[in-house]
Amino acid sequence: MKVTHVTIEPDVVTPVKLPAKTGEILVKNFTTGDLLVSIEKDDFTDNYVIIPSLMGEVLSENTTHASTRLYFFDDVYLKSSVGGEVEIRCLKV
Repeated sequence: MKVTHVTIEPDVVTPVKLPAKTGEILVKNFTTGDLLVSIEKDDFTDNYVIIPSLMGEVLSENTTHASTRLYFFDDVYLKSSVGGEVEIRCLKV
């Protein structure tokens, strides 16, 4: 498993380049506030997941295309009202 550790600043969208393309990640929120996670750069209105403080969540992109292959991504965007540490693990590479 490939692991990325990130320090985020309050109220700033933090782009994270993952070490490999993946279709599934585990995000652990070590901050003291909620963490918003998106795979789309500027979309924190509709397409994001909220991970509560000191919790983790498996995120999977299961959009299928005509080739019936999963959509893989290598960029993740993080945002929180407080700064802190976040860990991201690529589960499917």
